[in-house]
Amino acid sequence: YNYCIQTSGGSTVTLKNMRIINASKNGLFTNGTNIYIYRSIFSNNGGNGAQGAGVLIQNGSEFEVYDSKFINNKSSQGGALYISPSGLDETHFKIKRTKFINNVTDRSSGQGGAVYIAYGNVEFENVLFDGNKSYTIGGAVYIYNYSINSPNVTFNHVTFANNSAGVSGD
Repeated sequence: YNYCIQTSGGSTVTLKNMRIINASKNGLFTNGTNIYIYRSIFSNNGGNGAQGAGVLIQNGSEFEVYDSKFINNKSSQGGALYISPSGLDETHFKIKRTKFINNVTDRSSGQGGAVYIAYGNVEFENVLFDGNKSYTIGGAVYIYNYSINSPNVTFNHVTFANNSAGVSGD
């Protein structure tokens, strides 16, 4: 599957001081796993139609990131991070003191240059989005609005700089 790290099935995984670089698809793919990331770097991951080249989250995972960097990742949607847990789950994601730099969607239909959010409660605090690019909408972040269970997203002390989108949402 071309994942650097793959987790599934209700376990808890903590990554500290990791460098996940040059994965051909996703740096981390998690399916129903609680993930805690501290002081780590996800860089130059993606391609091959990947969603969330740095991290792809599915099916009810708890996810927290602190003091980390997502740099130069490339995917079809959510250049660095793709959050799509089951819409029925009350999942919570915290991303704090983290930088998203020069991430990109690599397809003409790509959304969310750095982050794509489909479901869940997501909190960004003291985060930098700089130089991310989407070929359609959401140069830095794209929040998908489903008719039910739409995501709840909070931005607190977040900087958006030099992001671009081909259609809207620079």
